[in-house]
Amino acid sequence: MKKQEKKIAYIMILSLLLLIIFYIIIFTILPFIYFITTALVFIFTLTIGSYIYYKKKNRFLPFVVLRFFWDFINTSIDKISVKEIEESPPLTEYEKNGIIYELAKGKCEHIDCNVEDELELYYIIPKRQGGENTYGNMVALCPTHYEMAEKGVISKGSLKYFINERDR
Repeated sequence: MKKQEKKIAYIMILSLLLLIIFYIIIFTILPFIYFITTALVFIFTLTIGSYIYYKKKNRFLPFVVLRFFWDFINTSIDKISVKEIEESPPLTEYEKNGIIYELAKGKCEHIDCNVEDELELYYIIPKRQGGENTYGNMVALCPTHYEMAEKGVISKGSLKYFINERDR
C-alpha cells in the first residue's frame, strides 16, 4: 500500500470513529442533558410557585399537594373497605342546628360559598355504612353543594379538606 492510500484509509477510519462518537453523544448524553434540564426547570417552577403560594396563603405548596394526595388515597381506601355497621342514633333538629352553627358558623363550608339558609349536615361516611355523629365526619352544606356531594361531584377528599380547613 502506498503512503497516500494509508493516509486516506486512516482518514476514513478516523472519520468513521468520529461519526460513531457523534452518534453516541447524540443518543446517550443529550437525552440525559435534556432530562436534567427538564428536571431543573420543574424544580425551579415548583420553587417559584411554592414561594408565591406561601406569600398568598401562608402555606407551603408541596405540603398542600401531598395532603391532597393523602386525602385522595384515604378516600379510595374508604370506598374499598366499606362495611355495614350499626347506625348511630339520629340527631334531633335542635342538635343539627347547634352543630351547623358550631362547626360552620352558620355558612356553607364549601369554598367560595356563603349561603346561610337551609344548611344540611352531610356525612362523609354515611351513617348506614357506619359513619358516626362526629365533627370529623360531618360537613355543613347548602342544598346545592349537598346534592353535588350526594352525586359524587364533590369528592370525599375535598370534603375532608373542608374539615381540615375548618380546624385551622
